[in-house]
Amino acid sequence: MASLAQRAHVRVRGLEIDSEGIIPDAFEAACLKERPKALYCNPTDHNPTTAVMSETRRRELIDIARRHSVLIIEDDTLGRLVSDAPPPLAAMAPDVVWYIMGLTKCLAHGLRMAYVVAPSATEMESVFGPARRLSFWAPAALSAAIATYWIEQGTAEAICAAIRDESRERVQLARRILDGADLAATSEALHVWLRLDASRDRHDFVASLERQGVLVRPSDLFAVDGDPPENAVRLSLSSPPSRAEVECGLRTVASTLGLVSSS
Repeated sequence: MASLAQRAHVRVRGLEIDSEGIIPDAFEAACLKERPKALYCNPTDHNPTTAVMSETRRRELIDIARRHSVLIIEDDTLGRLVSDAPPPLAAMAPDVVWYIMGLTKCLAHGLRMAYVVAPSATEMESVFGPARRLSFWAPAALSAAIATYWIEQGTAEAICAAIRDESRERVQLARRILDGADLAATSEALHVWLRLDASRDRHDFVASLERQGVLVRPSDLFAVDGDPPENAVRLSLSSPPSRAEVECGLRTVASTLGLVSSS
């Protein structure tokens, strides 16, 4: 997202977060100082920290956005995979929220499509109307037909449920093997957030794992201002096709951390 914003010459600023995501006071302060036009956020299963905002936190952010006339762009890419998440921001405040949900995470990587719900038809037309004249704008017809058919027939929900079930097993595997580590994850996450001790350099840690055939992402890659708030790495649990490969990678991580992993 940050690279796309840079290409579009959109100025982006990071906000302080906690275990629930964006801190309301930080958003309020940014509104007063920066006068932003929009807030981009992942309220459910934040990438990369896996934070899930409570309903109270969501309403606090909505109230601030309304008072300062700030639009909210809600990226709910992983929302369908968290079975006990609060309602989306768009359900609470359809007048100020642009809601986006893609299919690659919750359905199939091959379906490169996303759905957008705008605050109004007029606003949708003002943003996307001009783009309809571009030949590359429309999604592939076959992908659109498959997605529509799966949704209407109930296949999409069955696939999503299966992904949740597999994700739950992989998260439990990560928690068992990395027992004793500072690990954050929802019960059905596609990745986990591993916080490292201050004495451990995350870049050295990433390099060590790469030499052993395990790729992880340092927190720097997710910081829009180049100053990550935590000494941490993201471990993807969804990329390996089999649970056995996930286990092998996790045991490598545990060994590098100096943990005695459970069998």
